[in-house]
Amino acid sequence: MNKDNNIINDINIIDNKIINENNNKLNITNDLVKINNLENSINSVNDEYYIQLLLQYFKIKGIEESTMLPFLIKNNIYDFNSLISLYPEFLDYISLCDKLSEYYLSYLESNKNVDVNSPNTYEINKGEFDSASTEDMTIVSKYAGTMGLTPSMLHRSGDKVYKISEDGSFSIIPEGSTILIHNVYNIKDVLYVLLTFSGLDINVVIGAWGFKYYAKEHLDKLRAVLKIAEVLKCEDINITEPVEKDNVICSNITINTKNLVNSIHTNSLITNREKMIFDNFYENINNKEIELPTDGKTLKR
Repeated sequence: MNKDNNIINDINIIDNKIINENNNKLNITNDLVKINNLENSINSVNDEYYIQLLLQYFKIKGIEESTMLPFLIKNNIYDFNSLISLYPEFLDYISLCDKLSEYYLSYLESNKNVDVNSPNTYEINKGEFDSASTEDMTIVSKYAGTMGLTPSMLHRSGDKVYKISEDGSFSIIPEGSTILIHNVYNIKDVLYVLLTFSGLDINVVIGAWGFKYYAKEHLDKLRAVLKIAEVLKCEDINITEPVEKDNVICSNITINTKNLVNSIHTNSLITNREKMIFDNFYENINNKEIELPTDGKTLKR
């Protein structure tokens, strides 16, 4: 069996142990296939972001994405204006996301373990309509372009984790930092973040928020996160009970990754779009003078 098959087998072993409330597997491998198919069909990463939000909207409304998504791609209906024309109510949903992200930010501010005004607090894979970041936070996202920033991703080299950007810039994420990942589009992002920081003193805050009648899908993912934590034998977990205010529910789980052992190759969880960020980063640092990381080592692919 080759290395790639071993990696896929590792993911499937984890996935087979993760059962949600309906006794269904999370199908992390299938999630990756679907994400890559989506990325291969849509050239613009910004359009991909809008589709991700639309897929969340479909799930909330009980619309089966397997019938709608092929129709949208086949007819090239995935830019923002086209989606709004076809689904006018989708504009109300993303406006709601934008507004409710402020509720979640206030909720985070009440959490003594999260400094929302620190550059060592990192928000992962959000975009212009569902980001709960402040000006002082650091954004790490392949959808950063929707906020006028350079697309970026997490990358581990040795015992260091970096934020690397398409333009060739990078910075070390120091131990003691806080990672925010909330209302995730797919569960594989949670697994990737946890395994990337395994063995390092990092608090990963996995959150969910939304109107009471919209929040179930996100809260279900938090329950799935607990299953992942159980399988990965996470020892340091803090569960916050859901808080409801003005019919808005916010909740999160904090996992410290210091005692977490990486059980699979994280490269197997990177999507095609993230591989493009990775390749563009290395192309740019090879074409200009850069300051080496503070540990004196070069970044490893």
